[in-house]
Amino acid sequence: FSYSFTKKENFDREMTPSDVGLFSERFRKTDGVERSRHPIFSIAVRGKDRKEFLDSSIEDCFGSETYFETLRKKNAKIVCLGCSFDRVTFVHHVEQMHKISYRYFKIFSGSIFVNGKESKVQTQCFVRDTTIASECEHNLLKQVCIEKGVLKQSEIGRFPILAIAAQDFFNVASELLERQPYALIKQRLL
Repeated sequence: FSYSFTKKENFDREMTPSDVGLFSERFRKTDGVERSRHPIFSIAVRGKDRKEFLDSSIEDCFGSETYFETLRKKNAKIVCLGCSFDRVTFVHHVEQMHKISYRYFKIFSGSIFVNGKESKVQTQCFVRDTTIASECEHNLLKQVCIEKGVLKQSEIGRFPILAIAAQDFFNVASELLERQPYALIKQRLL
C-alpha cells in the first residue's frame, strides 16, 4: 500500500515505495513480482493468479471487483507476520460489503503512472467516521475465530504468526456485525 492519493500525491507503480514496511517493499522489488495500479491499496503479486489480482478495480478500495473480493473468492490465506490482528485490512472489505454505518465513501483523485504513462483516475475509499471510536478493535473477532478453530497461531521466538482463510474471516466478522454493529471497532467497548 502507498496511500498516495490520500496524501494528495500521484502514484507511480514502478517508483512509489510501500508505506507499510520493509517486507512489502522488498517483495515489491523482487524479480518476477508485479504491482497493481491501485493508487492507495496497491498490491505486489507473483504466481499463477497474478492477472486476476492485477486486473482488479482501481475505482474502489474494498468492494466488489477489488482484489479483496478476489482474496475471498479464492479463499486465500491472510497471514499476520509479527503484527496485530487489528492490522488486517481485509476487515474493510467485510465492513463495506455489510454497509456498516461508521464508515462512508470519500473520493480521491490524481494521476497514476504506469511505465511512464500518465492516467487521471478517481477511486472511492470507505473511510472511517472519526466522530466515534471507529478504530479497529479485533479482540472479539480474534477470540471467536480461535473458538471456531479457524485462526491458526504460531510464533518464532517472540515473533507471532497468525493465519486465517479469507472466507473464514469474512464469515466470522459478518456474524459478529449482524449481532453487534460495532463489533469490529473500539466503539463496542464504550
